[in-house]
Amino acid sequence: MEALFPNDPNDEEEDGNPEGGKPPTSTNSGDWAAAGAGQLRKVISRTKSDAGLGVIGWAPSLLKLVCRPIVHHSNKGQTIKKATPFTKATVKYMQMWLAGTAPLVQLTMVSQLLPLDKNKPGSTSTTPGLQVRPICIGSLLERCMSRTMKALISTTDALMPEQLGVSSKGGVEAIVHRLHGRIRELEKMSENDRKKQGKRNIHMLDFKDACNTINTKALLQGCRKHCPDLVQLAHQTLGNGPRWVSMGETIISTKQGVPQEWVFEPLLFSIGIRDTLEAFKERILALDKEAWLLAYLDDVNGETDLTRQALLEIWKEVLQEQEEQPNAAPIGMELNTSKTKCVSLEAIARTGVELLGAQVGPLEATVAFIRGKLEEHRRKLAELETVDWDSALRIFDVCVNHELTFIMRTTDPAQAWKECIINEREALEEERQDFYLRKAGMTTQDLTAQGRLALHLPKRLGGAGRHGAPGDHSAGGS
Repeated sequence: MEALFPNDPNDEEEDGNPEGGKPPTSTNSGDWAAAGAGQLRKVISRTKSDAGLGVIGWAPSLLKLVCRPIVHHSNKGQTIKKATPFTKATVKYMQMWLAGTAPLVQLTMVSQLLPLDKNKPGSTSTTPGLQVRPICIGSLLERCMSRTMKALISTTDALMPEQLGVSSKGGVEAIVHRLHGRIRELEKMSENDRKKQGKRNIHMLDFKDACNTINTKALLQGCRKHCPDLVQLAHQTLGNGPRWVSMGETIISTKQGVPQEWVFEPLLFSIGIRDTLEAFKERILALDKEAWLLAYLDDVNGETDLTRQALLEIWKEVLQEQEEQPNAAPIGMELNTSKTKCVSLEAIARTGVELLGAQVGPLEATVAFIRGKLEEHRRKLAELETVDWDSALRIFDVCVNHELTFIMRTTDPAQAWKECIINEREALEEERQDFYLRKAGMTTQDLTAQGRLALHLPKRLGGAGRHGAPGDHSAGGS
């Protein structure tokens, strides 16, 4: 292996790309190779020990072992870190991938299909078999390589300022809090101004299976125009033959869309729709100068004085204009007219609306929303009766904590909803404790300090070998 890399710049490993640092300019440069080795080691060191392996079984512990730098001490007392042969080979492969010359990319990108049921409890859908979100989980090594390459690629000016979801903090929070602010402004206005502004509409556009239907040619054209560093990687991965997906013993090939859960999926998708979204925004601003538009990947939301029908017509016109252009590559995404909503500001201030999984509107609607969300978790807790409840309970704790964190970060801080969360959380915690005690065959008297210790001790040491005792959220994340 050493003979393949004579005088390799990876021999002296750097710490990767510092936070906010400027990525190396050329993927073939020694700087990129050295930074790539350090960044790969940083990515692997941050990988959780229970991370999914994917189809190709590189375990986190094994990756950390083979990427651990070789430490040498010089005669002058200096400590020199050298990359391992595995790290050198992996960095070389990443350089070839970015140059579009990497071998066996189809094998590298082979992923495991995880079909998630999109039907919510109480759904009235008549086609449950079609309500599936296909998530493709790549191998752990591929995910680490993709994260490393993404950290070392310059994406400056690749997206519009209105496009969130890629290197933007807070996720959908910016969109939700923008609407919170508009509602607070509306409440402070005079009666005449409120009547005028209250008629303005909030639009929530929904697309049908966007990531799986977007035209691959549109993605590649967007990369050439807005992010040249990604062109070869995108072309070799998405535009050069089918991708393979494993579903049990069955192998499925696909050429359309961009793989969901791939590290580059949010960036490539956003680049692919940028020109269409920009043309759409310009059309709206030409009719309403006070309008604003924000997009979180395929969730496009905004405020205008236009009607829902007018907005749908503008979208059709933009797509038609793109199709008429020479060498056209329409994005191929279709609006879901049944789920695309239009609600006036006055209606939101009066009754509220659910936006991107969060609640906007009066306090009464916020409280009802919080109670409804935690009621869903109570139903899920009851469903654990029929599964491996010990493991499922840890997943349950993670879900509850993520749900509550999201609610607290997206709910209007000016409203008095915190007491509601505390009360509902305590009620849910009591039900969780009762469930645990019943399944573990214990009573509340067993929950002493000694009892908790005995619960967590392995069975070979005389303990119960249990995880996630009531009140202890360390097993499920904090």
